[in-house]
Amino acid sequence: MNIFDFPNYLWISFVIIIIFSVLSSLILKKHVISAILTFVVLGLIAFILPNFYDITYEPLLGYAAFMAIISLIVCLFTWYLMRKNQRRKAAKHSQNEGIEDGRQFNELKRRDK
Repeated sequence: MNIFDFPNYLWISFVIIIIFSVLSSLILKKHVISAILTFVVLGLIAFILPNFYDITYEPLLGYAAFMAIISLIVCLFTWYLMRKNQRRKAAKHSQNEGIEDGRQFNELKRRDK
C-alpha cells in the first residue's frame, strides 16, 4: 500500500487546509499560524497512520510539508487581498471626506456672499 491508496485522505485534507487557511487569515488575522498547525497536525498523522496501514512515514511527511507550503501561500494571498481591499476602502473614504468638505466650503462661501 502506498500514498495513492489514500485518495480520500488527500482530497479531504486539501479542502480542510484551504478552508482553515482562509478562515484563520480572515477571522483570526493570524496568517502564519495555519501553516505551522498544518505541518504539525499532518506530521503527527504521518507517524500515526503507518501503525494501521502498510505505508512508511516519509511520503506522508512530505505531503505534510507540501500542504504547509500550500497553506502559507493561501494565507499570504489572502493577506495581500485584505491589505489591497483596506487601501481601496481608505482611498474611497478619503475621497468622500474631501467631497463633503468641499461641499461644506462651497456652502460657507454662498452664505458669506
